[in-house]
Amino acid sequence: MASKRQLKRFIFKLERKLVREQKKLSSKLYAELQRQMKEIIANDGIFESRTHDILMDAYLTIGVEFASKQFDALTTGDYTKTDRFFLEYWKEWIENFVTIRVSEKVKNMDDWSVKRYTEIKQQVRNAITESGTLSVPNEVIADAIEEKLGTGVFSRNRAMTIARTETSAIANEAKSKSAETWAGQNGQKQYKMWVHRASKDPRENHEYLDGMILPVEEYFQVVAQDGEPEDMLYPHDPNNGSAKNKVNCNCQVVYMSEDYVNQLNN
Repeated sequence: MASKRQLKRFIFKLERKLVREQKKLSSKLYAELQRQMKEIIANDGIFESRTHDILMDAYLTIGVEFASKQFDALTTGDYTKTDRFFLEYWKEWIENFVTIRVSEKVKNMDDWSVKRYTEIKQQVRNAITESGTLSVPNEVIADAIEEKLGTGVFSRNRAMTIARTETSAIANEAKSKSAETWAGQNGQKQYKMWVHRASKDPRENHEYLDGMILPVEEYFQVVAQDGEPEDMLYPHDPNNGSAKNKVNCNCQVVYMSEDYVNQLNN
């Protein structure tokens, strides 16, 4: 990257790619959520989750691609055969990184689905009791439960929330790792920029950080909606920051060399 125009183009390409990946993942997750809903109702809370494999596939695809794009940008687009080694290196790292986290993520998602099913089933039964109806066919009860679940925990909105959160998280983590690799090769001081992506309901604190550039080792201070400040190395930092600054967050991080930052400032 050698100009502000190139930087904007690079960010634009990343955002377009991320939007496409979010839509693809959201579609797969929605289909899985719909399958889970029918199974969970039929088996009264018991179901087989296939979310793990869906997320693993998405993490690997997005992680390797965004890691390579960030490395490519830092090296001004020059890919050598030696650099290709890092694609396999990043893939192995992403597999290890994801394996540690994905099981816990999926467990939390599945536990929440069962919890909401149990709560809504009880709500439906309470409504029937209060209505004074003596006998209601099981099919009618199941339909009522499905109607409520289908607009909530098993809805398209939930699928997109998960997709948006998880794709942004792995993209940022992968870029961080590739930037670390590049720095190890070049020994040059590195910087990072917080990039806020527009949304229908933006977080003002994230908008405030848009375009802020810091040395790579420093923390962004992110003030949550409740006023509590949180230090994060980048959006979706897995080791810092709470869910209130991560869930449904579209923000990205872009890494740049000291030489490039000096060009921006001149």
